This record gives sequence, C-alpha cells and structure tokens, in this order.
Amino acid sequence: MYDLDITGSRILIVDDTPQSLGLLEKMLRDNGYHVFAMTNGEAAIKIAAGSHPELILLDVRMPGMDGYEVCRRLKEIPDLKDISVIFLSALNETEDKIKGFKSGGVDYITKPLQLEEVEARVRTHLTISKLRRELQKHNADLEMIVAERTRELAEAYKRLKSIDQLKSEFLSMISHELRTPLNGILGVSELILMERQKNIIKDDLNMLYKCSRNRLDQLLNDAMMINELDLSPKKANQDAVSLDTILDDPGVHVVIEANAGEQLPKIIGDIVLLKKAFTSILKTSTYFNVKKDKLTMKCEISENAINLCIHLDNLRISEEHAGSFFELASVSRQCSQAQDMGLSPVVARKIVGLFGGDIKMIKQNDSEGEFVLTFLKPANNDARN
Repeated sequence: MYDLDITGSRILIVDDTPQSLGLLEKMLRDNGYHVFAMTNGEAAIKIAAGSHPELILLDVRMPGMDGYEVCRRLKEIPDLKDISVIFLSALNETEDKIKGFKSGGVDYITKPLQLEEVEARVRTHLTISKLRRELQKHNADLEMIVAERTRELAEAYKRLKSIDQLKSEFLSMISHELRTPLNGILGVSELILMERQKNIIKDDLNMLYKCSRNRLDQLLNDAMMINELDLSPKKANQDAVSLDTILDDPGVHVVIEANAGEQLPKIIGDIVLLKKAFTSILKTSTYFNVKKDKLTMKCEISENAINLCIHLDNLRISEEHAGSFFELASVSRQCSQAQDMGLSPVVARKIVGLFGGDIKMIKQNDSEGEFVLTFLKPANNDARN
C-alpha cells in the first residue's frame, strides 16, 4: 500500500538459541537490513540504547531476564519506548500472547518460525514505524510553522494596533488643532462680512459663509464621532428602542408602511446614538427624493431581523457608487446630491453596526433605489412588544 524504502533499517534480534538467531540474522541481512544479534536481555537493552533500532525481534523464554521484562524495561526508557517489539515464542496460549501485548509488544510470532511470515511481519512493522516517524516529523514541522505564523500574526496585530492607536490620536489631534485656527479665520470672516454689510452685501455671500462654517463644524464633529465609536464600541447601551421615539424629526414626515394591524417594532440599540443615526439617514434621504419633507419607509420583519427600507425616487448615482456610499474612503458621497452630508452617513452606519445591524444603499433602476437599515430583534424575539 505504501511505497516506502525500508532498506537499511536497524533490527535487533534477541534470542538465546543460536540456531534461531543465525537463521533470522541471515534472512534479514539478505533482505538488506542492518542487524544486531544478542543472546540475553541485559545486553539487548544496552545495545538498543546505543544503536536505536527501528524494530526488535525478542524471544520470550530466556535465562535471567525473560522477553516480557526486557520489553517492559525498554518501554520505561523515553528514548526507546517507541521502538516496535515483536515477540518470538513457542508459547502459543492466548494468555501468553495477551501478556506480550500488555508488556508493550506490537506483534507475537509463534515458533517454529516460518521465515516468509517473519519477513512479511517485519516489513509491515518497519513500514508502520517509518510512517509513524514521518508523521511525527510532519507534526513537528507543522507545529513549527503554526508557531511561526502565530508569532507573525501577533507581531502584525501589534503593528496594526499601534497604527490604529496612532490614527485615533491623529484624528483627535487634528480635530482639536484645526478648531483653533479655523475659529480665528471664521471670526475674522464674520467681522469682514459685518463690515461689508454696511455697504449692502449680497445675502448669498452670507449664506455661503454660514453653510461652509456649518459643514466644517459637522465634518470635525463626525471625524471625532467615528474615532470615538472605533475606540470604545462596547460603551453603547443595548436596549429595546421603539421606532416612535427616534422618528420624530420635525423637519421630515415619515410614512411607515407595515402590515395592517401591526404595531411598529422595537429595535436593539442606544436611543441617543440611534436618534443621531436616524436623523442623519433621514436628512440624507431628502437629497435623493423629489419631495424633501415626506419620506416613505417600509417595515419588513423576518425571523431574526427587522429591515427598514426608505424609498429614494431621485437617485442619480451609479450602482457602483451606491454600493460604496457608506464606506469611509469612498468618493460616492462627493459625487452625489448628498455631498453636503460629509461623513454623517458613515457615522450613521457605524452606529447601526454597533448593534449588529447595517445600512446599505441599493440602486433599483435609473432614478430609484432605497436605503435598507437592518436591525436585530430584541432578545425576547418579540419585536412588537
């Protein structure tokens, strides 16, 4: 079955009968094995310790120390315990064979010996022994590879953690440090505008200034929010929150479509964070709808999740941009009608993600699509209570 080269394997024969010893030694040498021959147990143990044979053919009945005792002592020596031992004996009773196996033998051949049988069993056990050694080597190599990969992963994780910490510190520093010079610039700009108002400044210039200032403030706040959510995501509460409490945006009327007679479901999350996320998503939705003050939301309840789908009837971006709309580094938002929202949609998705949910933008046709907000049901599996 296995094409293994066992030629040259070391075999130790231990037998106090010169005739049996000679026959076995000649037969094994003729088959290409390296053979050691001993006539007593004490000498056999010493030779085994020095030569480390792959196989021992051991006579049971010998003067002094019998074969069973020799085998037991071999198995007590760590460097020799894995050597395969085949017993040779004229004792052919079942209890004799059981005694041999209990002492550590792998096989038992009764005398008078049939050389062809001995040769076949020797080859079988040498093959098994070699396969075992190769498996041990393979396992050792595998353990070494796993240890090395584990060390590399630990170092990579350490580097990533350091980089992530550096990123967080950088974002925090930039957000704080930018505010000081920006406040100065914005303050001076306000003074200039106030001075120019005496000479009748156009309202659109004032409006541009206020919009730009609001966008800068919102961008810095959102950058800080992303940083905080990444650093301490476990601080958020995990409550069952009613949709009624987070859909009360006075600027947008939300019509929720659900099955007749069904109450609005509850979702898992922190009411303060969820309100911020929904405010952002509802405002973003107005950029992709013809009617800015009225949105349609469809509620779909499955076994484990709640999907809230906000219809978009003025979605003029590609399917590719829709798929990456909520990614931090995506340019999709800057390419869309909602470019004024900056990082707010990203913050909303991160908030929903804290509670095991997600937000996606799905393009349906040339001008229509939807925002799909997925939430987990409360632990009691009753989202309507």
